[in-house]
Amino acid sequence: MCTIIKQFANTGLANIAAANTALDGSGIMNAVLTSPGGRNGTTVNSVTVKAIGNTTQGMVRLFINTAGAKKLIKEISIPGNTVSSTVPPFQVTMNEPITLNPNDILMASTQIAQPFNIFADGTDWLNCECTDVDTCNTETVVYNSGMAAIASASPTTVLTAIPVAALANGTSIPIIDIKGATLGSVQQCIVSLYINDGITDWLVWDVPIPAFTQSNVQPTYRTKCIAGINLQPGYLLRASVNGAATFNVIALGSDITNCDCAV
Repeated sequence: MCTIIKQFANTGLANIAAANTALDGSGIMNAVLTSPGGRNGTTVNSVTVKAIGNTTQGMVRLFINTAGAKKLIKEISIPGNTVSSTVPPFQVTMNEPITLNPNDILMASTQIAQPFNIFADGTDWLNCECTDVDTCNTETVVYNSGMAAIASASPTTVLTAIPVAALANGTSIPIIDIKGATLGSVQQCIVSLYINDGITDWLVWDVPIPAFTQSNVQPTYRTKCIAGINLQPGYLLRASVNGAATFNVIALGSDITNCDCAV
């Protein structure tokens, strides 16, 4: 007898905008991610707070909701920031893990009535008993590297997490590469990255790009983003740029499939 651990991507997305000054769990807040009741819990690997526009100094708060009792666990200070064509909205990613019991809900509120997208990168766990130790496998991995050329403010799909119909449990994206693909001079601009849940493009990151000039001896600008995110089956990674230049966005991902034991 052995126990295998199955993992399932759990991508939490929410928008908060209504002012709530309370610390006791009262007032308006939004659910970001729910730990499914049929599994053994969820690890929230990271939480990204992304402003949608200008900000004034304030606070975003995270709560855990257990059977209706909401407890404050984290506060994120928001600085004042004015957005322009070269200054993106404020964003911050917290990589301190949060563990949720089954049926717990991660929730968020904002001190000041300003909109923020909240992205929680989660992994659900399920313990599965296996009677045949020799054939006890936890998961298989198939590479899923997505690529797209972006040249406008309209989001373009870079990678699609393999659909649940294909029996995958999610797609892991450790690295996102952004590489200039325009001859000559490129003005300072911003590449934006979104997660699409099948309905909405949720802005989760902005990547400032400095001005550069390509030549026969000078390469175009390249940056590597350590993403470390998991997408639920069927979710999309999308990208856009606010300038006239072209950039190639490459997401180096892999699909995860949990295998049952042979008995």
